[in-house]
Amino acid sequence: MWRRGKRGMFVDSVVAAAEIQPERLTKRYHRAWYHVTGASHARLRYLDTIDRQGRFDAALTANSRVWFGVPAFLYREFGTHVANWLKNVLMRRWSAAFFEECRLRYLSSYFMARWRERLVPADAFDRTDSWRHSPS
Repeated sequence: MWRRGKRGMFVDSVVAAAEIQPERLTKRYHRAWYHVTGASHARLRYLDTIDRQGRFDAALTANSRVWFGVPAFLYREFGTHVANWLKNVLMRRWSAAFFEECRLRYLSSYFMARWRERLVPADAFDRTDSWRHSPS
């Protein structure tokens, strides 16, 4: 929406409630969720266009260094999460360590998706016309 110049409105009087399935409260589920979300955000170039204040900035990538298709600031963020994870594990703060682990899973999935884009030609992912090539 931001890329198309659209805007939304926050209405704090709207309240949503949902029953959460027990399997969604497991560490296994959260690990998988962060992995999938990181790859999805990479394809959308989500972190490349959101500034530190959470605002959309289309020129953000053009103004930053990029290594192997990933903005350099994301590598720094990854390093910070590694250090925080290690510190929390050594101090036996398991909840904080799990938070950092999830951030590491998200970013590593983000990196892998972006690196894969650079290595594999774009037409290898084009599945829109695969129905045309099926035998009749």
